[in-house]
Amino acid sequence: MKITMKKLVALMLLANTCMVYAGGINSIPEPMSNIDALTHAAYQGNLESTKAILDSGVVDINAQNNRGWTALMSAVLGDHLELVGFLIDRGANIDLQNETTSHYNGWTALICAKNKMRPNPDMINLLINRRYLNTCKHLNTHA
Repeated sequence: MKITMKKLVALMLLANTCMVYAGGINSIPEPMSNIDALTHAAYQGNLESTKAILDSGVVDINAQNNRGWTALMSAVLGDHLELVGFLIDRGANIDLQNETTSHYNGWTALICAKNKMRPNPDMINLLINRRYLNTCKHLNTHA
């Protein structure tokens, strides 16, 4: 198996910086899954880590974590406009619905943006405009 430099950097990021302490300060760190690392980086607004994880190919941009959130939904909830644009440009599905047993079941990135405690109008407009453009592109390629 050939490992490229991009994959090596992403794997080092995952190994060195994406650790969760499940049981307090004296617990043994538990590594995050690839999708949790991606959604965490997106929620934190870390464009460099998000890009490195995606470039490594270890996780799909539309993958959902065990709570049903995608990187796009996480970036929306973290209110990171530039990162949301980046994820959409990279192929994040704006219409993908959260699949969970909680009351968030069926939520999309746009629903996340609209239901925040302090909705960001720029975020909502970005998602609506990009969704419209993606729909137009899809219709033109299938006409």
